[in-house]
Amino acid sequence: MELAVVLLVIVFGPLTAKIASRRGHPWLGWALLPATLGAQALFLLRASGASWATNSTWGGAFVLVSGLLGTVIALLIPMTKDARHRRGLEAGTLRLCPHCAEPIQSVATTCCRCGKSLSGIGGESTNEFMKRVKEQYGIEDESPS
Repeated sequence: MELAVVLLVIVFGPLTAKIASRRGHPWLGWALLPATLGAQALFLLRASGASWATNSTWGGAFVLVSGLLGTVIALLIPMTKDARHRRGLEAGTLRLCPHCAEPIQSVATTCCRCGKSLSGIGGESTNEFMKRVKEQYGIEDESPS
């Protein structure tokens, strides 16, 4: 059963951390979640003294399923607001308002946050503005050259 906990740390830990970090959450706590759940399951099995709990096959499976639960939880957590905005900026569906720097729809002609018009900003076209913003924030342009 201890092998099951080691597998949780090696396999499910990084997987859970990757899922959570792509959703904008810190990876360290999420990397430890499957191992923590598996260790708690192992403790409960040992404390219960049930006959099936001492069977390494059933006990190990219970510990692995408990750790897998951490990965499922990571799949169900919502994305953070910053992660949604970053994805929108990378995909080109969002852009930053030049007046208030808040993310808005890329086709917007008026900022919904500050209410200012976005047409003809400083003689800069929308494409030029987006290119400058992407360079400023280090966002790679995925459009073909």
